[in-house]
Amino acid sequence: EYGRVMAGMLKRVAPLAFEAWLDYSVLGARMSYAELRALGRLVEPDRGGIAVRDDAARVGRRELNSLGLAGREIRELQAKLDAPERPDFDLDLGAMQTAAVVEAKMNAAVPEPERGESDAANG
Repeated sequence: EYGRVMAGMLKRVAPLAFEAWLDYSVLGARMSYAELRALGRLVEPDRGGIAVRDDAARVGRRELNSLGLAGREIRELQAKLDAPERPDFDLDLGAMQTAAVVEAKMNAAVPEPERGESDAANG
């Protein structure tokens, strides 16, 4: 929950940095060399974009294995290609509390030492 609130604060204070963090760190995925080679069998750079290769066909398990991908790595590649949902980091500003209210709750949650305990600790 703490991280979600921090992300919501970042979104409000630095929206461009938030979008970059979301794009690269949260929703992005790193690919191995073998995974890049497998995708390269299907697509290629083309005039500032990406095009499907003319000779592109399904890249099956056997070919993926020949590129160096084991069963687990094939499943991981498939999961990477299934784009995740964007998480919602919007803050409910109506639920915000003042610092004084939060401080009072924190103080109430920590028991006060009994008389004598603090003297012994300070010894």
